[in-house]
Amino acid sequence: MSPDDKTLITLGLIIKPRGLSGELVVRPFNEDNPSLRKNLPVLIQTKTQSFPLIVEYVKKAGRHFGVKFEGVNDIDQAEALRGGEILTELENLPPRKKNEFYVFDLIGLDVIDSTDVIFGKVREILSQPANDVLVVDSAEGEVLIPFIRDVIDAVDLQKKQIKIGRVREFLL
Repeated sequence: MSPDDKTLITLGLIIKPRGLSGELVVRPFNEDNPSLRKNLPVLIQTKTQSFPLIVEYVKKAGRHFGVKFEGVNDIDQAEALRGGEILTELENLPPRKKNEFYVFDLIGLDVIDSTDVIFGKVREILSQPANDVLVVDSAEGEVLIPFIRDVIDAVDLQKKQIKIGRVREFLL
């Protein structure tokens, strides 16, 4: 099933409050993507509640972000959001650039080799410091494939496939 404009996309995880004014430390799921930004309508989903909020500001803090939401003005309000996921509707995300993909675009795609033989299916994406890694379910079991130009020849969202080069023999 493909996502529509109202599909909720998870942008990050709230780690903890920061300071006394309601700011939060957020671990983004993609720190290079400008999706989490000022005036963005979001839904904070904790284990017990959901909170519709608007992002007041975002500032980079190493690998994390300092994020302030409108109406969250003290440490007690911020504490209630600890551990929550930040979600927004797909229509609120910036348009994809050429050769740019959201993680959810890749889940479920077939991985094919240079001879167009299906190698497996993408189950999940691991975000690692050096690069993202495709977790592929194949006939040989789970295989981890680095999502880098030396390995990935092409991604075709229309055909729902990712083509890997002649590296297949090195992966097994």
